[in-house]
Amino acid sequence: MTKTKWKIREPFLLDEMQYQEEAGGDISPMLARILMNRNIKAKDANFLLHDPLKKIVNPYNIYGAVEAAEQIVKAIHDDKTKFFIYADYDVDGLMSGYIMTTYLKQFRDTQVHYPERNEGYGLQLSWCKGLVMQQKQEPDMHYVVITVDNGIMKDEEAAYLKEHHIDLIITDHHERTISSEPDALAVCNPKLGSKNNMAYDLCGAAVAWEVCILIDDLLGNDEEADRIASYLPHVAIATVTDVMPMNIANAALVNLGLSKINQKQEDTFRIFMESVGILFPLTAEKIAWEIGPRLNACGRMGNTQLGKDFLFAENEEEKIEYAYAIDKINAE
Repeated sequence: MTKTKWKIREPFLLDEMQYQEEAGGDISPMLARILMNRNIKAKDANFLLHDPLKKIVNPYNIYGAVEAAEQIVKAIHDDKTKFFIYADYDVDGLMSGYIMTTYLKQFRDTQVHYPERNEGYGLQLSWCKGLVMQQKQEPDMHYVVITVDNGIMKDEEAAYLKEHHIDLIITDHHERTISSEPDALAVCNPKLGSKNNMAYDLCGAAVAWEVCILIDDLLGNDEEADRIASYLPHVAIATVTDVMPMNIANAALVNLGLSKINQKQEDTFRIFMESVGILFPLTAEKIAWEIGPRLNACGRMGNTQLGKDFLFAENEEEKIEYAYAIDKINAE
């Protein structure tokens, strides 16, 4: 088989040398050329390579994020609140649901629903009706539905929940094709903001994660920084698998997530890689071709629950068992 030979456009030599210096002085000429060809400024490249945290989107700049976080914090302060997370069946949805559910569980009773593909995409009226019936069995409880990676086009479902006094908070990253917003308590979606905002191209998991950062900030939970950072591998895998544009903000998220996985600071994906035979170091390419397709196979084969079971498993033995099952369903 003939190997592909990449032809990389070569910039003016002096420009390349200056770029290397401004980007930190320790990058190769080849990397400098690639970054220059992608129109990444040397100053941004320096942060991306040496201090990527400084290139993460400020959650206060994401459309609707503050309002969503404020409403969630208000619900947290109500000891009768129950959170219901409505996620999606793809990798971005799996990660979004995991992040928001495990984060909120530290405050209040929180349940997550991962639909199967045959239920339809996004928040479904049939599920909403079931929740209304459930709420009638405990009328004193305050039910709050939070969508992650979906919900932006669900006007009928939003109206139904509001009619039955169930609060809805939407976090999403998909396009809305009409100008109005769903009638929800809060709507957080960077696609409703400016295209010039770096947040515009965040995936659903990144949006959910950024909202959690805001919640922590509003609650004054400074000691929770390590917990928030522990979700970076999930955000990185969702970003790559959902094929988000690799702007400087998304590149920083992927860089940080890969670093945590490769330094074995995170167990879930270490276990997954070791179980299915993916070699370290993990790269974005391996996420795209080896991890992402395996996890996506759960939803495609009508077994989203398997992906959920893997992520939420509480011990290594269970995670290994579920990883083997995911590998098998992917082969099928």
